[in-house]
Amino acid sequence: EEQRKFLTRFWSGFADAQSVNKDQFLTLWKRLAKLYDIFTKALIKERTGHSGIIFRDVYNRIKTRKIVPSTTGNVYFVGFNALTKSEESTMAYFVEYGAKVFWDGDSYFDTDINQEAGVFLRNYRQHATLGKTLPPHFPNNIKGQTKRIVETAAPNRIGQAKLMVQDLATVSIESNLDKGGNTVIVLADESMLLPVLHSLPNELPSVNVTMGFPLRNTPLFNLLDNILDLQTIRRGDFFNHSKVNAILGHAHILQRVGNDAIRLRIEFIEKNRVLIKSDEFASIPLLASIFMPVEVDQLLDYLLDIVQTLGALFDTDDKLNREYAFHFYRTLSKLREIMKPIEDSSSQINIPYKERMKAFQKLFRQVVQSVKIPFVGEPLKGIQVMGILETRNLDFENVFILNLNESFWPANSRQSSYIPFSLRKAYGLPTFDHTDSIYAYLFYRLFQRSSNVYLYYNSEPDELGSGEMSRFLRQLNIELKLPIEKRVLGNKIQLREAKPIAFTQNELSKNFLNRFITGEKPLSPTTLNDFIECKLRFYLKHIAGYRETDEIEEGLDARIFGNMLHKVLFWVFDERLSGGNSTIQKGDFKLMQNRLPPLLDRAFQDQYGLPVNKPVVYEGPWLVMREIILDFATAVLNKDAAVSYVNILSLEREWKEVLTIGADMPPIW
Repeated sequence: EEQRKFLTRFWSGFADAQSVNKDQFLTLWKRLAKLYDIFTKALIKERTGHSGIIFRDVYNRIKTRKIVPSTTGNVYFVGFNALTKSEESTMAYFVEYGAKVFWDGDSYFDTDINQEAGVFLRNYRQHATLGKTLPPHFPNNIKGQTKRIVETAAPNRIGQAKLMVQDLATVSIESNLDKGGNTVIVLADESMLLPVLHSLPNELPSVNVTMGFPLRNTPLFNLLDNILDLQTIRRGDFFNHSKVNAILGHAHILQRVGNDAIRLRIEFIEKNRVLIKSDEFASIPLLASIFMPVEVDQLLDYLLDIVQTLGALFDTDDKLNREYAFHFYRTLSKLREIMKPIEDSSSQINIPYKERMKAFQKLFRQVVQSVKIPFVGEPLKGIQVMGILETRNLDFENVFILNLNESFWPANSRQSSYIPFSLRKAYGLPTFDHTDSIYAYLFYRLFQRSSNVYLYYNSEPDELGSGEMSRFLRQLNIELKLPIEKRVLGNKIQLREAKPIAFTQNELSKNFLNRFITGEKPLSPTTLNDFIECKLRFYLKHIAGYRETDEIEEGLDARIFGNMLHKVLFWVFDERLSGGNSTIQKGDFKLMQNRLPPLLDRAFQDQYGLPVNKPVVYEGPWLVMREIILDFATAVLNKDAAVSYVNILSLEREWKEVLTIGADMPPIW
């Protein structure tokens, strides 16, 4: 009946008016069984398979061959919790022949029907065979043993790591196993690994890391992703300044060619180079291997070459970066083997370059996202640093859990499947609540035999999380009702008395000011305005010589717009004056209007450092800017054409005048 209810709920939606999405779903659904059958046979033929095929094949072989425990030994199943159907059937088969099963549970989550941590154990109690292997009652360790539980809200992720190190000093880490084998640091967020390792004190004799570090969190991934962005938005052999500067400012590049990278960045900024040609990096081998135009079918070889070059440049004692480079090289090499026959068969497909680049970058990100770098250590020594899944079946006296936030523990439920939730529920396939039950079991297991439990969560929203504590932490407070010490780590706001910024007059500043008095330095309207409006700005800008940091500008602001309009109008009149025509007749303005588009191209080339021997490509904001400037310039010429003639007296001449204001320096100075 429960199955019928879920199936009816799902398929009832298809009884209504049809839509394109419904038709597409039904078309796919009708083909899915055949597609799955063909795919499964193809995998078996190649003697490979996904985990479901492998588990089912193991069970079928055991059952077909009547494999039974040997008379000289026994079969033991230890520490299982969430079983697949194949695992469940395999275990039940061996139990019938005398195999023993050892379960690890606690009466708190086994007896409470609302506690998701005990869902699987309660289900197995109803199993005809496995139910006999479960004890009548599990020990009451979570509620029955004295524990110290400390809950800490920290306003950021790094604050958790720093506070955890302080708390680590308050517990004994030398009992049971060598130097801390009784202590575990559990990271719900794998990206916290490096901050935690860098925060641990040097006097700790050893630290054992038993978790995978995501390859996507490495600096090398950030560099390669920027390089793919660079290739995606390039124009021929010209690269966009934003990606060029991002790559030149990357830590790996600065570490190897720092002086050259800084020199190039300053040069591009000073010249406002929006598009940068590839041959400008030819003299620096590492940069030349990066800043080169590459087609889509060459990308994997191109990335492999960059990774290999960087890997060879890392110092021998820089083990982490060398390890990152090794795993990237191995991953990209495997991807190249897979992609080669696909590229060969699809070489004639006419797909735009940018679309193919975006597709490749998406594939690259998905592949890297699934790769983790395994850390290998000595499991019987030192403080243990683990991920959530690595804590299975392990007991510790001191437990430190970081990033205990929603979306980290339990993790976000991403059910990437063609089979919708209602159908999965109806046929007993795993759903997101299945995953939540696994994470709940792992959470409460850490409490069973521990003495000190320190729980940290991020209390402030950021780009990585919502700032909401995990639902399991709320259960501890509301349902479990154990005594919990609560702390909130906050940054005290201390208001300081604002002190006026003042500068004492000295001989050096007087000498600077005297340049204006003597006429050595002209007193421009801008300089005089700065003095009148803000004397501090005048001092910092015109005497101390401070300047705002220059940046490459490619946007459409009033200053750039005005400068480019000014240049176009100056050049169009200057051409007449240079040609010996200082008088412009009424009919000449039409000819001058025809000169506006090429002069505007010249203004763009001058403003953004574009090549003068290539036509300007107008896209996005530039296209808008071009039309507006043309309209303004045309309006100016039309206004001038309303008179009978215009006589050019002067263009862009600088005028200076010395005004005597007294022999002594004025008191205002």
